[in-house]
Amino acid sequence: MIAYWIATQINPFIVNIGWATWDQVIRISAPIIEEILKALIILYLISRSDSNYVVDGAIYGFGAGVGFAVVENIEYIINNPQLAFAIAFARVFSTNLVHATGSGIIGIA
Repeated sequence: MIAYWIATQINPFIVNIGWATWDQVIRISAPIIEEILKALIILYLISRSDSNYVVDGAIYGFGAGVGFAVVENIEYIINNPQLAFAIAFARVFSTNLVHATGSGIIGIA
């Protein structure tokens, strides 16, 4: 949730100061910002952990990615209630897997 909230503050800021258009933010900077923020959360969790196993990093990463995806999906559904089922169905097979897998890989690294 923290990473998602920070991303929702940074992305409009980039547009407001004229560094990019919304289209550029959506396609380029938002994914980069999201991955960096999730990686920072994963690093924090791993640094607080007593475990030294690679799988622990994967689990922390997967959890951070799923958490990010859930919060993002909730916002999409709240903003488009008439399309809630379609959004949820489509995102389960796309962005949810990308967030979880990408963050899991970061956790392994």
